[in-house]
Amino acid sequence: MHSATATVVVDDSGTSAEVHIEYQVGPLAFGQDRVDGRILLFEGTDVRSVMVDGAEARVRLTGDGAARAVSLPVGSVAGPSGGRPGRAGTDGPASLSVRYRVEGAVSIDDDGARVRLRVPLLTLLAPPADTGPGLFQAELRLPDAWKVSEGFPTTLRSDGSGGHTVTLPVVPALISARARTDGGWRPGLPGVLDMVAVFSLVGFFLVTRRHLMDDA
Repeated sequence: MHSATATVVVDDSGTSAEVHIEYQVGPLAFGQDRVDGRILLFEGTDVRSVMVDGAEARVRLTGDGAARAVSLPVGSVAGPSGGRPGRAGTDGPASLSVRYRVEGAVSIDDDGARVRLRVPLLTLLAPPADTGPGLFQAELRLPDAWKVSEGFPTTLRSDGSGGHTVTLPVVPALISARARTDGGWRPGLPGVLDMVAVFSLVGFFLVTRRHLMDDA
């Protein structure tokens, strides 16, 4: 795998998530017609409506527990020259577009205002050709009323226009977030830790300054 770009959209009903991942993979071997990967399935979640390069695909999910093995058909993947690498092989990277819907991606607390989002990402077993800050990029789009208090990966940040983005040197197994649907905001654990660190530094500065003034 050379790179992956993901877009995750939570519908207005706030119950499921649409996932679109663009992979750069390859080279694919002559006659290779499937690519193997893994996906996490949490209790209450299911993967539906899988499409590979715009065509509905029969995807095999095997195994027990949360981690499931996935086998994707790649017979229609277009290589650099527009050929079909699943039949003829490729000399360089090939593009692989995967779309699917995650049912049950959102869980709602009893008060109806706090939500938890967990979106499993299909990761390919092929090791990356290279690692770097831009190997994986993702955009998370949520309903307008949602206010995110914390997210995973922890580098998930608001882009200022209603979305959240993240860039990593690896493809994570999932994207998750905690939010409120009533427009309110509460700091999550990362925010609390950041505030504690800031207050500690301010307190340390004030104490040090006072000692210096006393010694002067």
